[in-house]
Amino acid sequence: MTEIITPDMIVAELREVRALASRGSDAIAPAESAFGAAEDVWQDVYDLAYEMAEGTVALREIAARRASTDEKLAMDIARVELNRIKAKIRQLESSQSNLQTQWKAIAVTYAEAGR
Repeated sequence: MTEIITPDMIVAELREVRALASRGSDAIAPAESAFGAAEDVWQDVYDLAYEMAEGTVALREIAARRASTDEKLAMDIARVELNRIKAKIRQLESSQSNLQTQWKAIAVTYAEAGR
């Protein structure tokens, strides 16, 4: 049996999606800050290790990469979290658009059925 969806049900779900989307936008600034800070720490460690290393450019880059692996991991984790938040916001925006389209179609159906 197919569930009958009313305009009120769509509006309630739309409100939930909007509430989630507003929390997502509040989470993006701290995630961007965390990523920026992690990137700065990684860059500082990398630069210092590169500067202290001896040898060819290639050998210095290898030494710097090895010295900054923990900081690179922290930066990558912060980037993943930022991208996850951005993807969730895009998903919620898409869901909101879909719900608005559904609401319009259902509202028209209900209006036509009442004639």
